Amino acid sequence: MVSVGSDSGAAPLRPPVSLDRMRHLVQVGDALAAATDDVAAVHRILAEAMLDLPADWAAVWALDTHGGLELVEVRHGDTGRAASLRQRLAAVDPLAGPGSLEEVLRTGDAVRATRPGLRDLQVPAGLAALARDHRVTSAVLAPVVGRRGALGVVLAARCGTGLLSAADADFALALARRAGVVLETARLIEEVSCQAAVLDSVSDAVIAVDRDQLVTTWNAAAERMYGIASATALGRPLGELVADDTCETEELHPVSAPIGHGGALEQAVRLGGWRGRVRQTSSAGLSVDVETSLAVRRDGRGEYDGLVAVNRDLTEVLAARAAARAQETFTRDLMDALDSRAAVLDGNGHVVSANTRWRAGMAERDRCVCGPVPEGTDWLGGLRDCSLGDVTDFAAEVEQVLRGERALARLECRCLDAGPERATAIEVARLHGVGDGAVVVQSDVSWRRRLEDELTHRATHDELTGLPNRAALMERLQASVRRLDGQTMLAVLFCDLDGFKDINDGLGHAVGDQVLVAVARRLRQRCRQADVVARFGGDEFVVVLPVDDIGKARATAERLVEALGEPIAVGDAEVAPGASIGVTVVDRMPEGDDPVGTLLRDADTAMYHAKERGRGRHELFTARLRVDISERLEYASALRRAVGNQELDLIFQTRRYCGDRRVAGVEALIRWRHKELGPVPPATFIPIAERTGRIVEVGGWALQQALQQMAELEDRRLTVAVNVSPRQLVAPRMVEQVDEALAASGLEPWRLVLEITEGALLDDPLLARTVLTDLRRLGVTIALDDFGTGWSSMSYLRTLPVDVIKIDRTFVADLPHDPDACAVVAAVLGLGHGMGLVVVAEGVEAENQLDVLRDMGCDEYQGFIDGLPGALPDVLAVEP
Repeated sequence: MVSVGSDSGAAPLRPPVSLDRMRHLVQVGDALAAATDDVAAVHRILAEAMLDLPADWAAVWALDTHGGLELVEVRHGDTGRAASLRQRLAAVDPLAGPGSLEEVLRTGDAVRATRPGLRDLQVPAGLAALARDHRVTSAVLAPVVGRRGALGVVLAARCGTGLLSAADADFALALARRAGVVLETARLIEEVSCQAAVLDSVSDAVIAVDRDQLVTTWNAAAERMYGIASATALGRPLGELVADDTCETEELHPVSAPIGHGGALEQAVRLGGWRGRVRQTSSAGLSVDVETSLAVRRDGRGEYDGLVAVNRDLTEVLAARAAARAQETFTRDLMDALDSRAAVLDGNGHVVSANTRWRAGMAERDRCVCGPVPEGTDWLGGLRDCSLGDVTDFAAEVEQVLRGERALARLECRCLDAGPERATAIEVARLHGVGDGAVVVQSDVSWRRRLEDELTHRATHDELTGLPNRAALMERLQASVRRLDGQTMLAVLFCDLDGFKDINDGLGHAVGDQVLVAVARRLRQRCRQADVVARFGGDEFVVVLPVDDIGKARATAERLVEALGEPIAVGDAEVAPGASIGVTVVDRMPEGDDPVGTLLRDADTAMYHAKERGRGRHELFTARLRVDISERLEYASALRRAVGNQELDLIFQTRRYCGDRRVAGVEALIRWRHKELGPVPPATFIPIAERTGRIVEVGGWALQQALQQMAELEDRRLTVAVNVSPRQLVAPRMVEQVDEALAASGLEPWRLVLEITEGALLDDPLLARTVLTDLRRLGVTIALDDFGTGWSSMSYLRTLPVDVIKIDRTFVADLPHDPDACAVVAAVLGLGHGMGLVVVAEGVEAENQLDVLRDMGCDEYQGFIDGLPGALPDVLAVEP
């Protein structure tokens, strides 16, 4: 290894540089001078100059800020091999352990290798292996040095024959030092350019002046703010460019002070800095409000050397503040215009502002458990302290709203000391775009609660007697059956009046209704408070009671028979309807899919046995009574044959618009003409078909026939309604069968209306809802029949995919004379229309009923007012 360029005197004297190389050095110097603003170009020129030593390839490493060497340039006489050479050099750490590269950086001297493979240099193994693979015979390592120290290393390598001489090494060192000086300048220029770019990227105006207040820095933001280009501003007095109109000190800086005579610049010089708000006008005619920070610059001796100003344009900020004030005024006026109490919460749940009604509500005796509270009060904390479970849960939801995890929290609760009829709805909604917080609105919904309670009561109770209806009975009986554990017993008493038909036929329906009311009262009086007394339908009543033994159940049944056998005074007449009661007692849940139905069926069977034995008595269900079930199975068998024997037929009833009484559609009704027994009433065979599952086959037949007949009509606007029983709705392939029937008939899906009753929702509400949703996807219309007669109307209507609701005939029958009936019908119409549903009234028999429905806004109706059901062409030909 030979060192070159040392001042120790150890190196031998070199011959003077040749004239050609002097010219080459001048050329390289000129090229470097042209690249003073491009660091990468300096590295490239240096590497290319090394190839003229001559060398076969050259590499340049730059010293990074951590003291390591980074490969920045590789040149090869064969351009095709440059890429692979760069890849191998990049994988080598040139400073891995002490060696020649570290020595070159430390001493500032060049070194020359004259043995093949760099064996006379201390280099990392990777670099040595590369030299061997490339058959390097000699090489020169030269430091790239600037005025302030080493900047990198350049390596020139010769392959094959010939060696790089000492003169070559001297020349390489001269090139590297010349490049180092230029490289240092290029880096400084790059650093200055970077700083200028940083200043230009700042959104605030940055202005610097020297001690004479001449502008030395004027960034891009200053150009935009004042409308003066940097080239125009630099070197001019700042006072000629910008004038301060007004100054306002902000206590934002330790050296801030009021502006006195002489302006902000003088104050900043005197105090060492200043910060405040200034309205300025530039020589370009722009006027701007700025927030300015002035800082004093000092030289190395601590003497004043100028000022730096950072100015922020407040135009948009002030406009936003004005808009915010206007918005605040608008919001306050808007909140006061609300009919509800309203308040704004901060991010912690404290009331920060409230409308007039909120503040006035704090003095009310019957205020809500959730407020209102005075401004500044921790409203959310009050919710947390409440012991009511629903309020505690609501508090957790409000916290989620304030954290932005949900958009809205709702609660409806009763009010303090106001009775159960007073209710308040509270909604908390997150405020968007105005920071953390939410708005809380409290609305009096007592009227809605009363309406819901009334509708719920009517949906779960018989309107005439006030007793729970069939749907409520089924729910309560099911709950009682589930509690059976073999230790207690449950009795079901099925009561049927013996002479009620004669009373109705002989004295009229009004007297019959009074009798039913009196019977219900007597049943309720003879039973305990915990016993369930319900009207099952017509003149049938059911009593459910826990008993210790069968004897207690029979004793209760006997007591009820006696009570219902006593005369009932109705006007000037006395009637004694009498009753037959069937009793069934169980201590465990009956087996099968329908335990509640089994209990009622057994009690019903026992009741019919009591009638057969003379009426006015009770009978206990036993195994021998199951012969009645066998008879029902026989009916079921005959019903199965009825489809094949073509004993079933369809008749139709029109459904018309209330306005002009045009036909909107028809409802298909199934009839059975037994070859031996003659016409079988639907009330007889439909329950049997439902119990035995034959309703699936019968219903499928009815669907196909109805679609086929409708498809043959020329009028393509009419719809056809087909009843779907609860068992049919949840039967396998229900959706597929409807789809296949539609495809076979060619009838448009929207012309098919499938009517379901609330009973279809009792056993498996989730499955029923799923099937209805799938049917809706076919384009079929879904109607909820007999609306209001069951307990499920209100609770399921919101979640069911229903298009039509049909008001039950029991509500229509008392129109227009009964105010309560009018109120219920109006409420159902409002509820249905509010949910976007079509409302149809059933059982319309008189013109005055239709007139009331039309005035109330009912959409459609059906009933005997347009004649009895019949064949499809016949009912369509009837003119109203």
